[in-house]
Parts: sequence; C-alpha cells; structure tokens
Amino acid sequence: MQVREIPDSYTVHNGVLSDSIKKTHTDAETKRQADVDAQQKADTWRNGFTPSPAPSLMQVREIPDSYTVHNGVLSDSIKKTHTDAETKRQADVDAQQKADTWRNGFTPSPAPSLMQVREIPDSYTVHNGVLSDSIKKAHTDAETKRQSDVDAQQKADTWRNGFTPSPPVSLNQMRAIPDGYTHNNGVLKDSILNTHTNAETVRKAAVDKQEVADAWRNGWTDNTGPVTHPYGLMQ
Repeated sequence: MQVREIPDSYTVHNGVLSDSIKKTHTDAETKRQADVDAQQKADTWRNGFTPSPAPSLMQVREIPDSYTVHNGVLSDSIKKTHTDAETKRQADVDAQQKADTWRNGFTPSPAPSLMQVREIPDSYTVHNGVLSDSIKKAHTDAETKRQSDVDAQQKADTWRNGFTPSPPVSLNQMRAIPDGYTHNNGVLKDSILNTHTNAETVRKAAVDKQEVADAWRNGWTDNTGPVTHPYGLMQ
C-alpha cells in the first residue's frame, strides 16, 4: 500500500525550500558576475594608453564622452558665441556713432540758396528759441488784454470821480442817478413810512369795527317778564 506524504511535513519540504532558495541566489550571482565581466570588457579601452594607429584612409570615430575632444569643442563654441556677440555689439556702436556724427562740433551754414533747409527736429537750439518766444508772446498778449480791460473799466467809471455841478435850470427833465444816495434815500424813507402808515390805518379800522360788533357784550341787560314758549312753559 502506498503511503501519501503529509503536505506540511517539515522533513519533506525543508529540503525542497532550501534547494530553491540556494538556486535563486546562485542564478542571481551568476548573472551579476556576467554583467560585471561584460562591463569590464567594455571599459578595457579606458585602461592605460593606446597609441594612435598608423595614418590611413580609415576615418576614426571620436569617443563621444572623451573630455579631451569635447572640451575643445565646447570652449571653441563658447568663444565663438561671445566673439560673434561682441562683433555685433561693436558694429551697432560704430553705426550709432556714425549716425551721431552731425552732433559733434559745429557745421557752418551753407551759402544762401533757394533750397529749403529742414530744421533738426530734436535740436535744442532751434526749439528752445521757439518755445521761449511762444511763452513770452502768450504772456505779453495776456497782459495787453488785461491792461485793455482795466483801461476800459476806468473809462466807464469816469463819471464816479469828483463832482459834476448841476446844469442851469431848463425845461429839460433830469433823470435821477440810479445809485444816488441822496435821491433814493428820501424815496425809500417815504415809501417805508407810507407802507407802515397804511398798514396801521387798516389795523385800526379792523379793531374799531370789531369793538362795535362786540358792544352788546358790555354791561348787563335785565331780564324781561315771564316768556311763554310757543311749545309750553320753559322750566
């Protein structure tokens, strides 16, 4: 009769598990060592010095990560970039200096001709005179107008100065001076007095009328004899 093993028997499964673990680690170490050997073989050219081969028509490809090769390329590239930038900057400066040549020194005016010379738009000398003349003219015109207005007002106010004697008596009717105090003071006084007098007269008349109407209220009137009411005796 065949006896079936116990699935969780320590004796049976212990050997299987230990062999499995050992095999896994052995395989991993074998692969690691193979990778190391391959890398060392790939890096063989880095050890020592390999002389250049004899000249030939075969093109030798540069080592991509060679410091000696790429350092020179990078330095040349940086130097060229800076040199080009400085060359362009100097060219711009020279062009600006050439454009500004007319600003240096003094250029005498050409001989008179029929050709119209256009002024320099940003010339301080040209525009400073124009601006100063414009400001002066604006102030002069304003002062002239102000003085003209003052003179006109003084002329209009001439009648207020001093005293003008009355002309001899004539049949001409004289018009009162509208703002004459002597003339208007009497008119105003009479007008105010007349207004108050009329108001007092009206008030007094109203009081007298009310007193007449209230005359029956004064004193005492005796009662008459018994009065028979049409609808019976009054109690």
